[in-house]
Amino acid sequence: MSRLAYKFLARGALGPISEVAWPVPRDGAPGEWVQAHAPLAVCESGVHVCSADELAHWLHEELWLVEVDGPELPGIDCHVMTRARLMSEVEAWRLGGAARFAEAARDHAAQLVAAAPPEAQPLLLQF
Repeated sequence: MSRLAYKFLARGALGPISEVAWPVPRDGAPGEWVQAHAPLAVCESGVHVCSADELAHWLHEELWLVEVDGPELPGIDCHVMTRARLMSEVEAWRLGGAARFAEAARDHAAQLVAAAPPEAQPLLLQF
């Protein structure tokens, strides 16, 4: 039974680690399946995807909703699947969501540093 997950890719639907060019959806149809050609192994073989809770571990230029199918091997911060295909790009990520996430992370880190006792704060270089 197929399910939905997420996949971060480099610009042009390119796997940032594997350098696999993912077939993109066309004319309302999903992209073609990307299939594992070896037994599933985290960080070695299989199609690596993530759940919404794991997105922050895999930030990249494009965020896609993917359909996954077949056996699954759970990882620490991902799921390794037998096959997956692109359903649709999460356009909100490209259209400002990535920038808003980066700004929120920066602001949160600054608040944590400001709230820390002075002896715990890192030395700041002045340029």
